[in-house]
Amino acid sequence: GSSAVDIWLDFIPDEGGAGEGVIEIHVDDGGEGMSGEIIDSQLTTLFSSSKENDLTKIGKFGIGFVSVFALRPRAVLVHTGRDGEYWEVFFDQDRSFFKSRLETPVEGTQITLFVAGDRARYTELVAASRETIDHWCRHSEAEISFEDRASVDGELVQINRPFAVEGLCPTSFEREGTQIVLAYSNTPAWGFYNKGLALAVVRGKTDLVPPRLAHIAFRIKSRYLEHTLTRDNVIRDQNYDKAMAIVAKLAATKLVAALFEALAEHTASLTATAAAPPPERSDPLLRLLRERAADFLTREQAGELKLDPRLWQLPIIPRIGAPPCSLAECRKQRGGWWLAPSPSPTCGALHRDGQLVVAAGHRDTALQNLLILATGKSPQLVESLCTATPASAVEHVLDLV
Repeated sequence: GSSAVDIWLDFIPDEGGAGEGVIEIHVDDGGEGMSGEIIDSQLTTLFSSSKENDLTKIGKFGIGFVSVFALRPRAVLVHTGRDGEYWEVFFDQDRSFFKSRLETPVEGTQITLFVAGDRARYTELVAASRETIDHWCRHSEAEISFEDRASVDGELVQINRPFAVEGLCPTSFEREGTQIVLAYSNTPAWGFYNKGLALAVVRGKTDLVPPRLAHIAFRIKSRYLEHTLTRDNVIRDQNYDKAMAIVAKLAATKLVAALFEALAEHTASLTATAAAPPPERSDPLLRLLRERAADFLTREQAGELKLDPRLWQLPIIPRIGAPPCSLAECRKQRGGWWLAPSPSPTCGALHRDGQLVVAAGHRDTALQNLLILATGKSPQLVESLCTATPASAVEHVLDLV
């Protein structure tokens, strides 16, 4: 395979001044190239490929080159070289071809499509080509560039993007031949890749992704995944099943840990600068982290997964008059727990009595739900004790509780 591919388009106006011209689409690579024997036995022979059973290459059905005729070009020109021999292959629009030797050395393979069209058609092809290449090749292991050479504002653009996903708590996994990235997302996209080239990229309702992963965006890059004959989907075989099993395990372990750690970090940053964190309605991230954490407690109680005991020890619960505490500490708390949006004498009395006073208001439902799941107890509002009551009176009330 090639380590770099240059894709560029040019427009050749009609010499007579008519609007119609010739659109050139060039694809140049510096790969292994082709010998005369390879041209005869594979390039010009349908369903013939040397890549079968080679896990280092993608595209193994011997039909890839046929796709260049999808644009109905007037002609296709191929220059290539290998092992000291250099060749030109000219394909007519009816796909008949003529092969001849070249005297000039060629590195790799250069393919040019000649398509009839005017300036408007050229502009359309530039935009469509850029969009298509970005969709299928943005994570390619080969460096891919794109250039519009017929426009004043045309520039050389690097297509490659980091192999990552957008979302909350991004997490990664890598082993020989396979790389996975995943994150929480309310609008997830799921991608399957081989050598970084897309086999399938889907959003919304799809049977490629089970419901339990509906709110998790992920990309899988693996040399063991393959595309279908039509090149528009991933083959669902045992290698696909293995990859999805890894994603499911990561979603129930490493990604869960990343979420609890993010919640602990966010809680610490909020309580370090204020006596109590802001209401959930003014901090969407805080609310989302708590909701996701509660989801996992629900799934654990349903027997769907087992949380790492370490996560129960992370300080994710903000308190009045004390640093954040863990869910494990909340479970051990005698009696119930109290809610207060800010410090008060009543909170101080409760704290001195050893009561858990959580820094939250009655509208902070995500935190309340999280604690109810963890402790099995519902909260009491500090304001129900009346903040105007002297602290000594509150302590007397607590003796009666």
